[in-house]
Amino acid sequence: MKVAIVVRSLKIGGMERVAITLAKAFQDAGHDTHLIYFKHKKKHYKTDELKNVHFWNFDSYLLKTGIGFFYEIAMRVLNMIFRQSYPVTKGFVTSFIFKSKIKGLEKDSKPFDLIIIRGQGTFEFLWYKQDHRYVQVCENLLYPDHKMTFLRRLYAKALYHDKNIACVSKGVLTSFHDLEKTAALKAKKAVVVTNPVDVDAIQRAATEYSPEIDAPYIVNVGRLAPVKQLSLLVEAYAYIKKRYLVQHKLVIVGQGDDEKNIRQKIKEFGLEDDVILAGVQINPYPWIANADLFVLSSKHEGLGMVLLESLACKTNLVVTKSPGGVTDIMQNELEELLCEATVESLGEKIYKELSSPTTIDFDKHLQPFLPKSVLEKYIHEFATPNSKSEQA
Repeated sequence: MKVAIVVRSLKIGGMERVAITLAKAFQDAGHDTHLIYFKHKKKHYKTDELKNVHFWNFDSYLLKTGIGFFYEIAMRVLNMIFRQSYPVTKGFVTSFIFKSKIKGLEKDSKPFDLIIIRGQGTFEFLWYKQDHRYVQVCENLLYPDHKMTFLRRLYAKALYHDKNIACVSKGVLTSFHDLEKTAALKAKKAVVVTNPVDVDAIQRAATEYSPEIDAPYIVNVGRLAPVKQLSLLVEAYAYIKKRYLVQHKLVIVGQGDDEKNIRQKIKEFGLEDDVILAGVQINPYPWIANADLFVLSSKHEGLGMVLLESLACKTNLVVTKSPGGVTDIMQNELEELLCEATVESLGEKIYKELSSPTTIDFDKHLQPFLPKSVLEKYIHEFATPNSKSEQA
């Protein structure tokens, strides 16, 4: 098969890491695989193991033409009047550019069988007049905190109506079905296809260096964003420090808009010497592998890839209950590691797990998320009959 994995950028983040993992999985399985992205970031993942990587700078393509320059100005002015219109108006044009570039990759070779588009920011570039090969992967809950206004309905219809939709968890699929009702749209097909986790690669990366820290520690890895509720984690940590005199430090790996609030919370509880903000790490796995406990305190998660990465590092975990994909991962004995999103519940669960770690069958819980299973699901659900017969 010929497969394209499309993502907006390769910046340091879970969705981008999964896009590379998925591309490598298709490539390792013998498929002609192409990774395509549109935005270049200063800090980004390496793609040395992939044979075909393409950077298509849509902004540059547009601005190099006189018409494109004036169209960009018109789109931005229109967005000042009709908020959220910019992605749709721009995507109308970039959809045609993308199709032209895809045809260039198909010239003198076979056409693509699957074009897998990851994340809403990427959908915006490619929403107009898709074909049967396009599969849009919903990574997160859809509009969980927003009122469905008239403009949001139009926006949702542009992005999702009559499209092939792969949701990374049962919770995301439920969220998508809710969107279908509230926005009066209907997908061509909507199913769950989870994200792959490359256990071997994670375990190799986990040995690349040793974190410079002189005490046992608890760790969280992810964006520093309000949805991750890291202020709650800091409060729960302060609770167990005071109540149980816990000697572990708390390490938070990542960066984001909520950093100022987190620092204020650390200062409020006098934890400047106990909480380490380690910043963004291209390879965070040694931090996870060497921790005594990984803690996720999110308000909601599309899937919770970092939980799978923690399991791959064989690190025990504590997780707050939340909508989305957490319960897809936290099955059987892992259910006992779920807690309420309160200071006391989270703090007590952390202390209990530090004091008496749960015995976890890590390999069993990772099995449904291994690349082979995920690739087979994509092919089964979305490949054409001819492509399937070639695969067989």
